[in-house]
Amino acid sequence: MKIMVLTVGCINYDHDINHYEPIKYIFPNTIRYNYYERIQKIGRDKMNIELLNFVKKEKPDYIFYITYQNQIKLNTLLKIKKLGVKIIGWFSDDQWRFDDFSRKISPYLDFQITTSSVAFEKYKQLYFHVILCQWGANQRFYVNKNIRKKKYDISFVGQKYGIRGKFIEGLIEKGIKIITFGRGWSERISFNDMIDIFNLSKINLTISASSFNENIKQIKGRHFEVPMCGGFQITDYVDKLEDYYDLDSEIVCYKNIGDAVEKINYYLRNNIEREKIAERGYIAALNRHTWDIRLRSVFEQIINYDTHYDIYPRPSNLDKLINSIFKK
Repeated sequence: MKIMVLTVGCINYDHDINHYEPIKYIFPNTIRYNYYERIQKIGRDKMNIELLNFVKKEKPDYIFYITYQNQIKLNTLLKIKKLGVKIIGWFSDDQWRFDDFSRKISPYLDFQITTSSVAFEKYKQLYFHVILCQWGANQRFYVNKNIRKKKYDISFVGQKYGIRGKFIEGLIEKGIKIITFGRGWSERISFNDMIDIFNLSKINLTISASSFNENIKQIKGRHFEVPMCGGFQITDYVDKLEDYYDLDSEIVCYKNIGDAVEKINYYLRNNIEREKIAERGYIAALNRHTWDIRLRSVFEQIINYDTHYDIYPRPSNLDKLINSIFKK
C-alpha cells in the first residue's frame, strides 16, 4: 500500500517527526509532499497544479492530508478523488477551528481525523466518516535519557502567547523559580535542546490554553512528549485527559495558580514520589501513547472500512448538504 503525506513540515509543530516518520515506519512505501514549503517557492496556484501532477505520477492509495489553512484548493481535492485516491484529513485545534474551517473542507475528503471529542460528535451529525485520534509522541525522537541529576527545578518550553505570560509571572511573584524557553521568552531552541530540557527538569510545566482563545483548553502533543522523555509533568486540567492518564499517578494536574504553586512546592520537596510518577508516566506514554500506536489504529479502521463497504454511507443529498455547510 502506498501512502502520500501532505505536510506543512515544522510550522509550530514538527509534523515530519510526528506524522510522516511514524507512517513511513508502518508503511515503508510512504512519500511526502510539503505543500506549504512549495507555496513559498512557487505560489499557491502553481503548487496546486504541481500537487495534482505529483499524485497522478505516484498513484498513492491514500493521501494523509495534514490540514493547515486553505492552501490546497477544494477543486484540487475533488480532482484527486476522481483519480480514485482516498483522502484522509488530519484536523487539529477542532475545539475552535471546526465551524469556520474543518466542516467546510470535510465534504471533499473520505475520512476525517480529529483530536476533539466535541468535534467528533459534530462530524458524525453531518454524516462524515470520522475517527477520534489523540496526539501522541514519537519514541524514536522523544527519548528518556534517564538523567538522575536534574539541572532545573521547573521549566516551561513553548511560545509566549495568551495567558502563558501572565500565569508564569504569577508563579514568579509567588516565589517559584521557573525558567522558560521558546519564542517570546528567548530565542527559539533546537529540538535536541528541548529533549534535554525535558530530561533535565525536576518539573515540566504545561499550559493547555489555545493560542487562538485563552478560554479554550485542549489536550496537546506536549502531554505525551514530556512523559515520553521520562519527565515529570504538571499541567492544568483538560477535559478528557483522564481518558489517557491516571491523574496524579502518571501526571499531575492543577486547578488554578494557587493549586499549581502548592503542588510545585510539594513535588520539589518529595523527590521519590515525583520520580515514581514520572516513571509511571513514561511507561504509560511508551505503552499507550506512541504515534505508531495512534496511526496504526487509524489505518486499521480505515482499511477495515474500505474492505467491508464498497459505497460510503453518505446522505443522498450530499450536494445540498455541502451547500448548506458553506451558507452557515
